[in-house]
Amino acid sequence: MASCSSCFWAIIWLLVLLVLGWPLSIFLGGLYGLIVPLTACLGLDRLSDLLLEGANLGRTCAQNMRHAMSVWPLRSHTLPIKASLNPNPDREKTTQIMFENLNIPTMHVTLQAGVSLYASGYTTGYALARLG
Repeated sequence: MASCSSCFWAIIWLLVLLVLGWPLSIFLGGLYGLIVPLTACLGLDRLSDLLLEGANLGRTCAQNMRHAMSVWPLRSHTLPIKASLNPNPDREKTTQIMFENLNIPTMHVTLQAGVSLYASGYTTGYALARLG
């Protein structure tokens, strides 16, 4: 039996699907069909990938509706980024506040330099940071 909150989120995602998901998917899918032949000669790879993600918006809304996924930030996983010189007691206090007061399910504290490398698409490399 589904809970009241899961039924609520299923209805919300259905409304998002009907109002935004399908119309945007149809429009962006049409643009994707026009842009794809030009990607090889004009180098529009990023634009075509972005349009393809937009064309899949209806599918994403439908999956969220079927699984009644909520968008509450307290139920999502967090990735706090720490400064290189941040002392260990400060990190422990941050972790304690996140788990006890905000009720987050999981958390991973990582260095800012590593996240910037991953965001750039690299898994190894050097990241320079200005301190202060």
